[in-house]
Amino acid sequence: MTSDRLLSFVLALTLAGLTISVRAADTVVSKERWLSDMRIVLPSLFCKDGTYFRECFKANATVCHSTATEATKSCLRQFEPEIPKQLQQPNDGTFWGNKVGVCAGTIFEITLKQSRVNNAKCNDPSLW
Repeated sequence: MTSDRLLSFVLALTLAGLTISVRAADTVVSKERWLSDMRIVLPSLFCKDGTYFRECFKANATVCHSTATEATKSCLRQFEPEIPKQLQQPNDGTFWGNKVGVCAGTIFEITLKQSRVNNAKCNDPSLW
């Protein structure tokens, strides 16, 4: 998947998943709470049955989840110094979730590139 396609897919994925962490519109969430939620939510979203990361890589659920978890942790460490102490939801969560999601999706792709499925569905992000 090209980086533009990956970006589009991951943005849609993270935007959909961030609602799990958001309790209500215009809610303030601590950085610690947001980071904790992302460590759990993002790998779960990546590896949910039927998603791109489960369907387009020859990896079982355990491998998918461990790869997504490590990728998410790496990206959260990378961006943590820049993330504000308080996140105004949904705007800040969406902004930082997109950054972390794109980063984690890229690491996931690179890590499992040898097991990527090359077919019309996996090569077309509009199908996801």
